[in-house]
Amino acid sequence: MTLKPNSFGEVVLLFTDLVSLVPLVISLTLVYNFVIFPRKNLLDLVFFIYFMLAGLLVVFFKYLPYPKSWRWITDRPIGATNCDNFSRCGLCKPGTPGMPSGHMTHTTLFSVVMILGRYFSPQGKKFNLENILFYGVNGALVLVMAFARYYKKCHNIPQIIAGFLLGLGLGYLFYHFMNIFFLKKNKTKDIL
Repeated sequence: MTLKPNSFGEVVLLFTDLVSLVPLVISLTLVYNFVIFPRKNLLDLVFFIYFMLAGLLVVFFKYLPYPKSWRWITDRPIGATNCDNFSRCGLCKPGTPGMPSGHMTHTTLFSVVMILGRYFSPQGKKFNLENILFYGVNGALVLVMAFARYYKKCHNIPQIIAGFLLGLGLGYLFYHFMNIFFLKKNKTKDIL
């Protein structure tokens, strides 16, 4: 099978399919880091477990019994296709829940933890190219994921915003608790 996109739209669709793999890549990277150096990367295992629990929370919110008048917000948009992690599940059935976006939740959660971990480290508040790139890439990751989920019609704007807000809150909570339980015990100021 060769991938020869015939139009700009097909190139963008291929790009959005690749972007949709980000939560899966993050999960596998966290597990890999722990397996390679278990003692050094215990925090990666804890983050992976938290990441999976965030996914369960997203599923819980998706299947809440929302009022029927909210369906235009809570259901996936008409024409939503390939909305799974591998972008291969095909057309979504009408009435499939989509509130909040799990991809947005996970991507925002990861980016918030990375940004907070860097910002509150000794080098994090310095105005230099490395920090600008770090913060910029993490912020761009969230924006690109929002675009990808909207472009593929997997989510509408309220679902994307809800996923962002959920990820923002969960990311802050994870950083806060890991700062208390891991960083203060290890007497370091750096989560990364």
